[in-house]
Amino acid sequence: MSPRIAIIGGGFTGTALAVHLARDGGQPLDIHLIEPAARPGGGVAYGLAGVEHRINVPATRMTVFAETPDDFARWMAATGRDKADAEGWSAPDDHYSRRLDFGAYMAALFDEAARRRPHGTTLAHHPTRALSVRPTPGGWSVALDDGTAITADIVALTASHAAPAFRWPLLDGAEQHGGVIRDPWAPSLATIPPDGTVFIAGTGLTMADTVVSLRRGGHRGRIIAVSRRALLPRAHGVFGADVTFPEPFPTDAIGTLRALRRLIADCEHAGLGWHPGVDAFRNALRRLWPGLPFEEQRRALRHLRAWWDVHRYRIAPQVDALLRTGRKDGWLRVTSGRIEDIRVANNGLAVRWTPRGGTTEDLPVAAFVNCTGPDADLSRSRNPLFRDLIGQGTARPDRHRLGLDIDRDGRVINADGRAHETLLVAGPLGRGHLGEVMGVPEASAHAREIAARIAALSLTPIAVNF
Repeated sequence: MSPRIAIIGGGFTGTALAVHLARDGGQPLDIHLIEPAARPGGGVAYGLAGVEHRINVPATRMTVFAETPDDFARWMAATGRDKADAEGWSAPDDHYSRRLDFGAYMAALFDEAARRRPHGTTLAHHPTRALSVRPTPGGWSVALDDGTAITADIVALTASHAAPAFRWPLLDGAEQHGGVIRDPWAPSLATIPPDGTVFIAGTGLTMADTVVSLRRGGHRGRIIAVSRRALLPRAHGVFGADVTFPEPFPTDAIGTLRALRRLIADCEHAGLGWHPGVDAFRNALRRLWPGLPFEEQRRALRHLRAWWDVHRYRIAPQVDALLRTGRKDGWLRVTSGRIEDIRVANNGLAVRWTPRGGTTEDLPVAAFVNCTGPDADLSRSRNPLFRDLIGQGTARPDRHRLGLDIDRDGRVINADGRAHETLLVAGPLGRGHLGEVMGVPEASAHAREIAARIAALSLTPIAVNF
């Protein structure tokens, strides 16, 4: 009987893990991908996006397979999707494809693996949610939302984080007001009056996506985006420069920052701009981050994370142009401040907020949109799977509250500090330990590492559950 593998979460990372296992496993495996969406591969990033949302790098840099880094670009050309999306071209060789197209590509990879059955492996997609993962004498039992259960020898957790946290008081009936949009990926943006003022909490990538959706949907009113520092995602620069982050790596936050600044200065002196220095640091982060002591990691997260995010998570040139036009023409305002509360006023909403250096004011708006990004603290998650894992002591949040606590091999660590041999994490849930697994190349590379570990475990199964 083939070893049975349950992968919980069929967005990008889970689908990549299933495909890597099928291609590289070298033996018959019985793979079950648990993902509530109708098709695997999309997740929040590539499944819930609208036709107006684009990937943030050219198609040639959406690398799923290191040996064929342009596989997605070739698929786009073969299917004619790049030519059908003329707005995606920013240069003759740079196509910023629709995110839905990348989700379709990942679904096609899964379907191809399921059809070809490499090494005799079978792949099945279960369009439902996992509610719990409990140890059994021979492995694991995964309870599903459809009332069934899957027994598995090995379980891999690749589910994404929860919806954004909502941190502001809702007063005078605002709790039930349709203009309060807690999750920007819900289909409620279309209900906003086209001339109404929209207040957005957050100025990162989710804000940019929301502005794109509003304008594509015909919104003509003012948009005000507010965050603590009013930092906007940066645009792209030079790609593919031969730049590496120097070793040996620093072992403290200040030393790391200084080394990065020196590298950026060297890149700018060479006429490359700052981008290759940041990209080189990104490529080194998987090896550098685990070597920093916990207190130095925490110091870096507290003081540098917001600045890193806007330089690391950049926007497509089409989106950058829209934001620049909006600020120039006055319909988009990006500013720093603190939100106090939201209340109902004159059938609409009033946001009480304090601009940095200014006085508190009540701003009448048609809608308030929460674009602060996913809440990574799984101790607050409403997802029944994470609530069960943590509540039963099977898993625990990492010390930075960025995901689950894992060891260097991706094994989930339980409440007593012991690692499960056959319960693993791939991708962003391991961010607190790994540092950089959010981008497609990094998440896919980590999924491939976990696939190799699963394949090795499947040859000599070990069931050590607590």
